[in-house]
Amino acid sequence: MVVPVFGHLTKKKKRGPKHDLSAYDEDDNRTLAPVSPENDTIKIAESSDECPVYVASIHDVGRRSMQQDSFGLSDTEDAELVESKGILAVVADGMGGLEDGERMSQIVVVNMLQGFDAASPDIPGDTLLRSLIDQANDAVNQDLGEEMIGKCGSTVVAVMIRENRLFWISVGDSHIYVYRNGKLVKLNHDHNYGAQLDESVARGEISIEEALSDKQRAALTSFIGIGELELVDQNANPIGLETGDRILLMSDGIYGTVPFERLREILGQPLKQACLLIDKEIHEKNKRNQDNYTCVILEMK
Repeated sequence: MVVPVFGHLTKKKKRGPKHDLSAYDEDDNRTLAPVSPENDTIKIAESSDECPVYVASIHDVGRRSMQQDSFGLSDTEDAELVESKGILAVVADGMGGLEDGERMSQIVVVNMLQGFDAASPDIPGDTLLRSLIDQANDAVNQDLGEEMIGKCGSTVVAVMIRENRLFWISVGDSHIYVYRNGKLVKLNHDHNYGAQLDESVARGEISIEEALSDKQRAALTSFIGIGELELVDQNANPIGLETGDRILLMSDGIYGTVPFERLREILGQPLKQACLLIDKEIHEKNKRNQDNYTCVILEMK
């Protein structure tokens, strides 16, 4: 049994109604791992024999004073639920101050898991994911209140596997990848100013040097809590999955430290070993300002 633990919540003035983040108690296994630096970094989730995936996670505070990444997984031990609805995995990276970022990412994960639990299995995968994103955004906006909207928030990447088909959605600059037969492919686009600068370079409007040196390059252009969501990335058609495929959801604390090619090499190893090597790579880099880092890996059986 994996025990969900969400960080301490502090009261803030001039906010909207608070959301109950204790909805998943200590006997509930729908959340894969705690958002607490005291817990083990690598975890392998329990699942039924009928579950179509193995699930592993890497989750650490890095060199920050507080964990602002949160993540969650729907129940993989309930065979009937998996068969009827599929599996949902979510990674959220909070922003806007330590305690604010922590809370925002938690609200995103809890609301999406609760929405998934309550949803009808007849809702198409892409439609359901978009409704879960909108639900999470509404919850964060409400929690922030008018004065704080756009000043705090969270990125989010989420995938749903249903009948060996992959549906995905993202807001912000966290990443989704698929690894198959030695090849690693990034599925989503970053919602940051850097992506816009790169498009300007491609059109010949600015130089490469100008794009790379812009101080606002990392600024997000879309995130949960921005108000009305205008930029959401989502696949139009589900991706067929094969045995051995790995789907990765990760915050920038990992892909900003482990180079793409090194990540691809590491994923050639068995699942647990790959997780250990990713974590080892981050520790060996020994970055002075290492961000919180989170990666959830789902491997098709």
